[in-house]
Amino acid sequence: MKKGIFIIVLFIFCLTLFGCSDEDKTGEGKAYELIYKDYVGVAEVTVKNGKVETIDFDEYFLPHVWAKITVEGTEEEGEMVYPNNVIHINGTTYAKYININGKVFTGEYREGGVTIDDVAYSNQIIKYSSGEITDLYVHLKNSEEACMWYVNAIQSDKAFVSSSDGVALTTYASANTLGWSKIEGKYWSGESYPLGWQGNIDALVASLKGKALKDVTLVQGTADTLTGLKYWSIDNVKTGATLTGIQQYYDLMYKAYKKAID
Repeated sequence: MKKGIFIIVLFIFCLTLFGCSDEDKTGEGKAYELIYKDYVGVAEVTVKNGKVETIDFDEYFLPHVWAKITVEGTEEEGEMVYPNNVIHINGTTYAKYININGKVFTGEYREGGVTIDDVAYSNQIIKYSSGEITDLYVHLKNSEEACMWYVNAIQSDKAFVSSSDGVALTTYASANTLGWSKIEGKYWSGESYPLGWQGNIDALVASLKGKALKDVTLVQGTADTLTGLKYWSIDNVKTGATLTGIQQYYDLMYKAYKKAID
């Protein structure tokens, strides 16, 4: 009797130890994070038998991009005066009010942007706040859930320039030339960027397909003799990517991968 119990316990132990290895895992994972200072990154990874099948990746712009508007001021006593519902700084005009998923944010100028843990975020010169969210940027930086909320709002067309009561403003033309995300706006594309942002992401994703991801540090090599580009490598395998911030992209993909197998 005791021997039978021992065999059962041993069997369960073996299943626990060997039957749930990463090689057997199949699933989907999605991760969000404020990335490369000024974007909300989203990585979605599907995994089969512990190895990457697909990776979708994009970066969404923050309001300092999409809340730019075009508006004319009036000259009074030698100064240009602009409407009360805009913020005009050094030739650039931003909406004072924006609506994100039904929540109205009020903007105010902060010279030099914001500094967090001795790191300067110089593009964040407009501080948007709404109720308990005293600083939208800090809110996104500190919470993956907040980043997901933000991206979902953009994807659902629930982020826009508004009046103080949340109604969409159509009286001002948008000055946003980049779109809402890097894929949509074809960021860094054209003859001046032969590989571009999308090409870098594609090269990284291609190097990861069919592999079990792990926590690694990418290494950037010396300039290629033919192209002059400095390619990144993972475990001494060249990825084909050259973009400076590629480590952050990999880390976010790895975060999504971990969610898929956990």
